Amino acid sequence: MGTHRLLAALFLAAAGGFLATLALTGALPLPPDWGARTTQARTIALEGGTFGPVAEPPTIPAPGGGNPLVSFQGRLTNPGTGLPVANGSYSVTFRIWEVPAGGSPVWTETQSVSVNGGLFNVLLGSVTPLDAGVFSNTNRYLDVEVSPDPAMTPRLQFGYVPYAFQAEQAGALSRLGFSRTTVDSAGNVGQTTSVTVGTDGLPVVSYYDVTNQDLKVAHCGNSDCSAGNTLTAVDSVGNAGQFTSVTVGADGLPVVSYYDVTNSDLKVAHCGNSDCSAGNTLTTVDGVGNVGTYTSVTVGTDGLPVISYHDVTNLDLKVTHCGNVLCSAGNTLTTVDSVGNVGPDNSVTVGTDGLPVISYWDGTNGDLKVAHCGNAACSAGNTLTTVESVGDFRGYTSVTVGTDGLPVISYYDFTNSDLKVAHCGNAACSAGNTLTTVDSVGSVGDFSSVTVGTDGLPAVSYWDSTNGDLKVAHCSNAACSAGSILTTVDSVGNVGTYTSMTVGTDGLPVISYYDVTNVDLKVTHCSNRFCVPWHQPR
Repeated sequence: MGTHRLLAALFLAAAGGFLATLALTGALPLPPDWGARTTQARTIALEGGTFGPVAEPPTIPAPGGGNPLVSFQGRLTNPGTGLPVANGSYSVTFRIWEVPAGGSPVWTETQSVSVNGGLFNVLLGSVTPLDAGVFSNTNRYLDVEVSPDPAMTPRLQFGYVPYAFQAEQAGALSRLGFSRTTVDSAGNVGQTTSVTVGTDGLPVVSYYDVTNQDLKVAHCGNSDCSAGNTLTAVDSVGNAGQFTSVTVGADGLPVVSYYDVTNSDLKVAHCGNSDCSAGNTLTTVDGVGNVGTYTSVTVGTDGLPVISYHDVTNLDLKVTHCGNVLCSAGNTLTTVDSVGNVGPDNSVTVGTDGLPVISYWDGTNGDLKVAHCGNAACSAGNTLTTVESVGDFRGYTSVTVGTDGLPVISYYDFTNSDLKVAHCGNAACSAGNTLTTVDSVGSVGDFSSVTVGTDGLPAVSYWDSTNGDLKVAHCSNAACSAGSILTTVDSVGNVGTYTSMTVGTDGLPVISYYDVTNVDLKVTHCSNRFCVPWHQPR
């Protein structure tokens, strides 16, 4: 009865969709008893398929808890006439193999396939799940058997279409929920990190180089800091660079506040370019006593830097309002709170009223406090409020302003070892505050950093000290009072101390932090606003 031909056009795009076709043909000898067994000799043509996710990361489920499915289309014809087979249901077995001939299939399923005009369309994986092991290697082959005929040969090899390699990587990132990059591994680097986004749209990270006792800045070459990074020692005179904080000035250049350990001073570095590699201006802003630990810097509505910090000598919370963008002249230094030991673990932002707001720890009473400044320099009219006084709220505070115009503060509840969030009831946090335990599994909440995502909801990065992990909490409302999504984004070794989080120009969270195990600076770039695997935008 001669031969029939198998025509195949198979698409593979690991992140979904299809890009091009790969056509295969092969002469197929018919079995001797073909005519006795059936009057419908068949030819199958694979006229286009689209692959969903085919190689899931271990332990990560498919979206919605289901399995990946392969859309597979074909056409059955009678080789004698070339006409489609009769309409109806056919029993079709699909198998995936590791080798082009012989061996044992790694996956098989049989479906009752509805054929109309010779055409059929099925979802492979509907009967037998396509788990991660099926496509753990690129050498995979497909055969199709239409009962009662034998399986058609030769087997078809799955292959990538052009550009699907990049799609595979993008798909893997989306499924994982984030990418992780070691940005600096030269010695012991990465403590007291702080991250912002420059006017060029790229992350800028300030941090402390323990090995060389230097202030360093990393300017990322892309949004996830995975290539083209520039690393610069900005201050290498003596021991300088602890307790760093970075922002972008009104002139579009990074400004870094930090502690000069050698001289016990508060210093500011104003960068000369976007990556702080040249033209930097270093200024001692406060040198009276031992000052400058726990620094935090922002830019006021007047375009001038505002820095909150701890005065170790007097155990006070202090603020410097710079007189120019360099902080090199005309600075105003103010003691904002001097009752007891106050000011460690402070964080500053600017409220919608244009006035600085500072969250900080009251070490004497173990309280979370907030200072709402009465003017741009915090030199008069300040309001000091104890936001929480139940137990010992050790600190690691971070403050931002929500889309509702009210301050949001993340902090560590030392008594219960929990991550907590305070949503203020007014601009000064003096009334109507909502306090919420966001994560209480194990000891969690150290080194927290809070920002507001493009969805208008707060997100917090923090350290899970029980497991030594970096975690992210994405709040479901402005107060973080219900249904926060908690995600472990790095659990390789002991990682996640000294976290700092911002949102990139791509609208996705960027987190800098310290890898304790490898003593490195790391950055995580989330692939969705939740930093969760398999996120499907709604």
